[in-house]
Amino acid sequence: MGIIETHRHLLNRLLPDDKESELSLLQGQFHHVVIGSEQVVCFARTEAASERLPARAAVLRALAGLDLGFLTPRPLAEGGAPGTDEPPYLVLSRIPGLRWRRGARQPGLPKLPRPVRRAPGPGYSRRRAGTRGWRAALPPGPRRTSGRSSRRVCAPSCSR
Repeated sequence: MGIIETHRHLLNRLLPDDKESELSLLQGQFHHVVIGSEQVVCFARTEAASERLPARAAVLRALAGLDLGFLTPRPLAEGGAPGTDEPPYLVLSRIPGLRWRRGARQPGLPKLPRPVRRAPGPGYSRRRAGTRGWRAALPPGPRRTSGRSSRRVCAPSCSR
């Protein structure tokens, strides 16, 4: 039995305007993602992923509140608290558009040269200059312990 069939009643409640036959399912390493017409439901696949759902929601809320020049999914609901029968889940707003596939191009658009494809988008320097402001808006990342030292997990562009 698949995720959609297993969580049919919950999905009917979370995505009331969508028919079960119209839902799409994507499976990642940490989540099963059920895509509806206006919302997306992420079900944690592991206990560790379920423990990270509240932090993921906090980061998405913070990113949605910043003017980064692109759309960010907004958390709409969380569920599956300990002691309930519900599985851990996060409901997000759906960003319109087509699903990206590696190597895919939009019809009618020319393929850009590699340096242009790798160049940062407009406003990058302005955003980079203000990283302290938007980094302060994000919740702290998880700690990773390696050997004797403990350090924050950080994106390559972040200053330590």
